[in-house]
Amino acid sequence: MVIKVRNPLRTKAGFHHGRDAHKHDIGTVPYWEWGLDVRNPAASPVFDGSETSLGGNGEFIPHSGMILTEALNPDALIPLPPGTGGGCVRTGPFANMTVHIGPVALAQYGTSNTTSVANPLDDNARCLKRDLNAGVASRFTTFRNTTSLILRNQDVEHFQAIMQADPRYVHGELGVHGGGHFTIGGDPGADPFISPGDPAFFLHHSQIDRVYWIWQMLDFPNRQVSLPSLLLDATKG
Repeated sequence: MVIKVRNPLRTKAGFHHGRDAHKHDIGTVPYWEWGLDVRNPAASPVFDGSETSLGGNGEFIPHSGMILTEALNPDALIPLPPGTGGGCVRTGPFANMTVHIGPVALAQYGTSNTTSVANPLDDNARCLKRDLNAGVASRFTTFRNTTSLILRNQDVEHFQAIMQADPRYVHGELGVHGGGHFTIGGDPGADPFISPGDPAFFLHHSQIDRVYWIWQMLDFPNRQVSLPSLLLDATKG
């Protein structure tokens, strides 16, 4: 998904920086370092509503926290604290942005139920919402969370399982992946099927890729293998 967005930025929008773009594969997608913002995501340069941000938090609407369920185990609940927004984004470059598709399985406040529409692919126009959440961030996306993920998992099976909070390996967790998504929250951010509809999705997933790259570089000869039968060779297109 990140690559599909990055490549048109390079080829059609001329997104390059650094040295001669005709000689070097540059024009990288920036990442969101979650650990810097766990105390107050709304004050992050990513979300502070400034001209260079990805827009601000949603307007504050009093609400309860979400209650998520573990994949494969709907009786195992993961309660989250409420965030500090919940309404439409009104500041920054994506103020008053319109979301079109979905919802498919949008998490709701105060319940483990999700909401959807009959045809998520219809043009279901509504505002972009966010619910930035320091409680989720400080629990799941700290520097300690990331460092532990990188240093304590010696193979890609366990690295991915902990990053994704696979319930076959851990319980009551979101991992840094889910933690980042629910730090953003809102609509479409709290719907796993349509979360790329929030532009912040791409900085979050660039950070996921970065964390994987750091883990891989610590033992590259043995960590080129991303699946038991697949060897990733950077020298082959």
